[in-house]
Order: sequence, then C-alpha cells, then structure tokens
Amino acid sequence: MLLIAQIGFSQNEIRVEEGMMKMSQGTEPSFSVAINAKMDLDDLEDMWEDYQDDFDADDVDEKKGEFFGDNVMVESVSKNTIDIHSQIAGSSGRYTLVTWFNLGGAYLSSKTHPEAAPAARNWIRGFVNKVAAVEVKEDLKVQEKLMDDMEDDVDDLEDDIKDLEKDLKEYEKKMAEAKQEISTKRAALNEKRAAFEQQKSKVKTVETKLKKMQ
Repeated sequence: MLLIAQIGFSQNEIRVEEGMMKMSQGTEPSFSVAINAKMDLDDLEDMWEDYQDDFDADDVDEKKGEFFGDNVMVESVSKNTIDIHSQIAGSSGRYTLVTWFNLGGAYLSSKTHPEAAPAARNWIRGFVNKVAAVEVKEDLKVQEKLMDDMEDDVDDLEDDIKDLEKDLKEYEKKMAEAKQEISTKRAALNEKRAAFEQQKSKVKTVETKLKKMQ
C-alpha cells in the first residue's frame, strides 16, 4: 500500500528551477529538475527519449552528451512543434535533467513566455513522475519476490508441522497398542508366575518326599 502511494508526486513536490545554462547552441534559458532514481543512466536516457517520442518527436538524437528532440508536439506549451535540447548528468541515486525549449527563434523562459513556462514545468514533472512510477514498479517486484520467498518458507514449515503431526498420531497409536499389549502380557505374566509358584511348591514337595525315602 505504501509503495503504491509513492508512485506519483504532487506537482508542487517536484521543483523545476529556471536558469541560464550552457549547451551546444550557447548559454540559454533552461529548466532543471533533480531526479531520484536507482536505475542506470542508460535506462534513464532511454526513458527520456521514449517520453519525447510519446509527444510525436520526429527524432530524438544524442550527441556528445546532449539530446536533441526534433519537432516535439507539446500542445500545453505551444501549438507549434518545439525543438528540445536536454542533458542528463549524475549517477544511480540522483540525476539532474536540464531542458531547453526552442520555440523557434527564442528559448522558453518565464520572462519571455510567462503563459507557457508553467506548462513546460508540468511537462517535465510528468517525466519525473513517470520515472518514479517505474522505480516503484521495480521495487514492487523486489518486494513481491521477497514475499513469495517468505510464503514458500511458511508453506514449508506448515508442511513440516503436518508431517510431524501425522507422525505423532502414528506414534500415539503405536503407544496405545503397546500399552494394550503390555497390559495383556502383564496378565499373562501374573498367570505364569502363579503357575510357576505352584510348580515350585510341587517340586519342593517331591524333593521332601525323596529325602524321606533315602
């Protein structure tokens, strides 16, 4: 339940900061966001390319550490296609995604495009949420595997207990049979002892008789 609750962040929790950052076309207005993810950089980059493809990018190319999304259609930002430059830096655990939106002759910023900048921020947040969902799904797989292993341990112990209970019933049955047999043999023993004592007495009588005859 807790894992599922963590799949998405609220828009306010994901901070997208603006600044002037250097890229292949010079130093231009940019949007930066931190991404906490355990996945490898290659996997994160693949997701970033796929995310732009979801918005009908003609092509997403990577060259010297910079991605170029050609003619991306993000209608909430612009009714026209956008060229998106981006860079991802960091390592497993924490990455930084920097994005530049080329609206055609001008790069997007809150100063030059105050109506479109919030939509751009939300579009970036959408990607961060998508990464978070994948991370939680992977974590869920790990937790489910642990749960399955624990369930196997529980099943094994339950089977062991059932086998021992079955053995115990067999032992109890054998004990009851043994007690009955002991009782029967004790009765037979008492009869034999009584007969033995009688016979012993007869032997003594005969021995006495023999002594008198000698």
